[in-house]
Amino acid sequence: MFSTTPSIADNGLAVLEDPGNDFIAQQVVPLTTEGRLPQAAVDARNEHSGEISTEDLAEFDRRVSGEEPVNAADAAEEWRSANGC
Repeated sequence: MFSTTPSIADNGLAVLEDPGNDFIAQQVVPLTTEGRLPQAAVDARNEHSGEISTEDLAEFDRRVSGEEPVNAADAAEEWRSANGC
């Protein structure tokens, strides 16, 4: 189970501490094919990618794959608007 899995919060599960670093951290790396996005989109991605929390990713997952899924672009726009980006 990934730390961004919405069912953690949905089912009241506890996320355990890992003081021994026994599990590899899950890092999100936004990737795109070079030349595929306009430079403004690349700049926005680079500027804001560090602002997205694990909780944000879990909510994004819920929005795009939950009971009433929305388009990923719409979910991203909701996050952007809510976070003043």
